[in-house]
Amino acid sequence: TWVKQSSTWTICWTEPKRAPKQSRAFRSGSFHATGNSP
Repeated sequence: TWVKQSSTWTICWTEPKRAPKQSRAFRSGSFHATGNSP
């Protein structure tokens, strides 16, 4: 379980650095989907 969580944590911090535009779009979409504002 810890390994899976660590893997997810790494992806969350690595992907945005590789594709900041996609990360922003994903976060924006998540906010709209959950009804929260950024």
